[in-house]
Amino acid sequence: MLKVLKYALVIIVILLITSLCLIFFTSNNKNWIKNADVDLSVYRPYVLNTEINFNHKGNSKKYIKQEDGWGGQEKEYRINRGKESKVKLYIKDGKNKDILLNMHSFGLFDQNKYKFQTITLTANDTEIQKWEINYESNNYSATIPASVMKDNTLVLTFLIKDPYIYVSENDSIPIGIAIKKMVLKNYSTSETKKKVAKWLKNKLSKLK
Repeated sequence: MLKVLKYALVIIVILLITSLCLIFFTSNNKNWIKNADVDLSVYRPYVLNTEINFNHKGNSKKYIKQEDGWGGQEKEYRINRGKESKVKLYIKDGKNKDILLNMHSFGLFDQNKYKFQTITLTANDTEIQKWEINYESNNYSATIPASVMKDNTLVLTFLIKDPYIYVSENDSIPIGIAIKKMVLKNYSTSETKKKVAKWLKNKLSKLK
């Protein structure tokens, strides 16, 4: 029992330190958007670990623009518009960092001809990942290497291999992917958290 309390205390201390660091970071960087050295009409300010939610109650309109290849708001997601769609972000201190992208989405395609939609992700014009995205909503991830992050700007481009042509009353729209949410994380920090969680899990399991 004493050992369990000991490890529980360790977990509480780690969480407390993490919270204090977050508060300190936030209070010391409240003017980072104001002091940005990029055109904020092009690159949208983004803080790592912030979830971009594409549903009708979400915050995606803060980070994407229709002229960058995005359709209107749907209830649970947004659909791309065209053969490529972009997300242009300004990430303070993003330079030289490995970035982990996690995304929840599904593909749009002619299901009589294909089993999935092929999406190629590029970051700052460098090919990062090629996904075969089926019609079932699922999680997809990619690691953007530090060599791509030469400054604090990041342009994510989703390239559609075989756009599905959606025909409405007034238009024919090529589409290929619907995104529900995405989040970008510092890869090294994420890996450290996983290792700590795994270590704690192993220690606690031995006490049972």
